[in-house]
Amino acid sequence: MTPPRSCSSPPAHSCPPVYWFYGRSGAGKTTLLWEVAARLEQTGRKVFCLDGDELRRGLCRDLGFTEADRNENHRRAAEVAALAAQQGLTVLVATMAPRVNYREAVAQVLGQRLRWFYVNAALETCTRRDPKGQYQRPAGAGHPQDVPFEPPVAEHLDLTLNTEENSIAECVAQVLEQIAREESAADRVEVSP
Repeated sequence: MTPPRSCSSPPAHSCPPVYWFYGRSGAGKTTLLWEVAARLEQTGRKVFCLDGDELRRGLCRDLGFTEADRNENHRRAAEVAALAAQQGLTVLVATMAPRVNYREAVAQVLGQRLRWFYVNAALETCTRRDPKGQYQRPAGAGHPQDVPFEPPVAEHLDLTLNTEENSIAECVAQVLEQIAREESAADRVEVSP
């Protein structure tokens, strides 16, 4: 049985990018995700958001905080993001992705459509902000420092958003500019002979 046209996978070049916000807990990933989504939706765009905390409460609630479970958490998020992008949605994802190998697992699923947005704030700032109380958790129970944050490597860095030096509004503007550049470049590729 052939799936209906709307359910079949479009060619890879026609799938929109997946924009992945990552950084320490408390850096501002979720805030940026929802602010960017709201701005995109105001333009009539269909946006699909995946937040790491929501994934942990739902799709990934069977996972703990072992190395293997954390890696699987990111792989599942990437698989869901890929499915949403195949439907032509603008996909925004926010997870800590503290280790390079978690980011590699995501990149393996999403390939060339993946765009990394590193949300940068110092550990001291994130601990002070702690909007979700994660730094109050006991060690081994999902405390953000159970897995030290590994700095971004070049292949995991399309845009850096410094939430200590810039306001949320300024960071949102940077993201929207990056998305506009991506779309402009994609348009040029699709119309060239």
